[in-house]
Amino acid sequence: MLFKVKEYLFYLLRCLQSSKIKNKNFSFFKTKVLLQKIDISEINKIRNFYKYSNEKIKIEDYGAGSKTIKKQDFIKSKDLYLKVAISKKYGEILYKLIDFFEIESVLELGTSLGLSAVYMANAKVTTIEGNSDLANKTAKYLKQFDYNSINVINSQFDLILNDLLKKNDYQLIFIDGNHTEKASIDYFESCLKYSKENIIIVFDDIYWSKGMKNAWKYIKQAKEVKLSIDLFKFGIVYICNENIEKEDVTLWY
Repeated sequence: MLFKVKEYLFYLLRCLQSSKIKNKNFSFFKTKVLLQKIDISEINKIRNFYKYSNEKIKIEDYGAGSKTIKKQDFIKSKDLYLKVAISKKYGEILYKLIDFFEIESVLELGTSLGLSAVYMANAKVTTIEGNSDLANKTAKYLKQFDYNSINVINSQFDLILNDLLKKNDYQLIFIDGNHTEKASIDYFESCLKYSKENIIIVFDDIYWSKGMKNAWKYIKQAKEVKLSIDLFKFGIVYICNENIEKEDVTLWY
């Protein structure tokens, strides 16, 4: 906790020093993406469902990044929602990215209750969840609320990621699982290896730990990354082969 508080203070300082994208190729990002006005109140229906659901989910292995989940056999959906569900603030970023860039195909690592996928559901979403009970119940909930563009796959990331990347042309990849330095870097490098065109990758909890901070530093220095945006919780990178100036920016959001 102390680490994250310290990093947040550094983040605020960086925002005060400079919170503007200088590269004209990306100057639109803050005004036309982050500050875009949207109405997605419809998503509140499934959020409210989770908020009061007493259905129990068997806990298997949430991996690094789920220290808020105590050692136990089962957890109620409403308790899991309170602990790990994406906030409306950051869910809206995912929605805005899909909308502005007209994203058609998305890959998500870490389904949980499927709320992040719901914010991206204007595209075709493939989302991977390692916990079999959670994957099955989330798929049931999403079908109940008619989110038919979301396909939940029960698998460990390492077993399926490369095959999915080889066979599909994802335009946006959201990495929200296994919050370790090595795993984050490995997933990033797989995305670089198999991506066919320009892609956006969003990393969750880039200041979760020193390891995640190290991974974020490594990722944004890659030559393929033309724009890296630090929003403290989210790290967003735009990857392309175009000969444009590279920029790393911290934005207040």
